[in-house]
Amino acid sequence: MELELKSVEFSVFDKRRKISLPHTLNSNLAEDIGIQIGDGCLCRGKKDYTIICSFNAIEDKYYVDNFVIPLKNKTFQKREFDKKR
Repeated sequence: MELELKSVEFSVFDKRRKISLPHTLNSNLAEDIGIQIGDGCLCRGKKDYTIICSFNAIEDKYYVDNFVIPLKNKTFQKREFDKKR
């Protein structure tokens, strides 16, 4: 399934980090959407939006380090997403 991305506007911060979006719905994107629905939220700021995923720092450390972060890096073609703990 081809995704319509023509109207997506990247922030200066996203451009600086060279974030890219997948052009098709695939298993990595579906997994990321599931993580976001289960453990995430979308926060609205004054000028932009922030996507946040919350996990238990002790119980979920292995899962986040070895699955979630690599999945996001691969899905959005970013070298390394921020690890805030």
